[in-house]
Amino acid sequence: MVETARERISRQALISFATNYNSASEALMELIDNPIDYRGDRQLQVEIEIDKRNDRISIRDYGGEGMDLDGLRNWLNWGGGDVHDLEDIGQFHVGGKLAAMYLARKIQLTCRRAGDNRIWHFNDEDWGTREEFVDAEISELGQLSPSTWISQLDPGTGFVQVTLSGLQQHGFDTDVLRARITDTYEHLIERGQIVISVNQVTLSAYSLPWLQTIPRREIGPIEVQPLVFVDGFIGALDRRQIPSGQAERIQPGIRTTFNGRKVSDGETFGINLGGRGTSQRLFGTIEISGGGFRPNQNKTGWDVDSEPWGKITDQVVPVMREILADLSSGVSKDPDTKKRKRHALSFMMQWLNDGPELIEARRIEEQARFSRMQPKEWVRMIVRRTLDDEDPDLVE
Repeated sequence: MVETARERISRQALISFATNYNSASEALMELIDNPIDYRGDRQLQVEIEIDKRNDRISIRDYGGEGMDLDGLRNWLNWGGGDVHDLEDIGQFHVGGKLAAMYLARKIQLTCRRAGDNRIWHFNDEDWGTREEFVDAEISELGQLSPSTWISQLDPGTGFVQVTLSGLQQHGFDTDVLRARITDTYEHLIERGQIVISVNQVTLSAYSLPWLQTIPRREIGPIEVQPLVFVDGFIGALDRRQIPSGQAERIQPGIRTTFNGRKVSDGETFGINLGGRGTSQRLFGTIEISGGGFRPNQNKTGWDVDSEPWGKITDQVVPVMREILADLSSGVSKDPDTKKRKRHALSFMMQWLNDGPELIEARRIEEQARFSRMQPKEWVRMIVRRTLDDEDPDLVE
């Protein structure tokens, strides 16, 4: 005798899956990824409004495809809907819905498809807590007040607005969110493919200070295996010129993106970039596209034991080693090195005896970092060389 059993999933399981997000910013970016996949060749506008006083967040996108009634029904279909292309950021039709569960208890979704005039609305007061599946009610909105933002759009402009209220106890610091969202979509922002604002502040791509003495090396574009393309560059940063507060977000190593969306930072591909030496200046970006190799579901990393990652490593590591070799040979040729050491010599005796002010000591420590020596060892070396008259150029 053979019995059968049908696989099923409960909404309680979905609520548990929603806890896999690590932060409010990670979940918010799931809701940004959705319209990016459907923007086509249009410039997408995304506006995020965080209203902590009224316990509400709004994520609004317009200029892209938008959604009609069928699109909204597909959005409510867990794991189903329009088939994604391999190159789309999303694949499984669950991320945005889980993100909304993670962020809040209530959801409202208002939308219109590009080229259409009908506006559709869905509301669920218990989206983030409801344990049973229900038949969702979708309403067509009639004439809107002329004061609404929708009425300000050109007729037929596609849009989707997700409004979340009854927020969960996550961090919603606007400065942190701006920084993380900028990091994630920097390349799309820089190319003008997407415009994002958080509480009416438009995000701008960072301008990184590259070391002019170390030429940047290009990688690709190259197809490392079928449907896996790699394109990017590696160079060296002048970390002393990175604005305060930004440096900790720019990790040494390689930043990876998938179709313009950042996936990971600080990839080393097996090369040791630890410590406080010149290797900390190495930085680069590689974009992986084609759909033959994809990041994990949360877009936070890659299968580093896979064959595609090995092929990418074969392309990246030789270029990283070239940059590191340039950095190793270029430190002594830095035109500012002699000036820094001469400056150190002028007050080194006081500093060795704990005489100078703390700020001066910190400055010397920062400068000595690039000489691969501890500050006091470096200054003592200069003392010995000067007294032995081995390097008269160091003397004022």
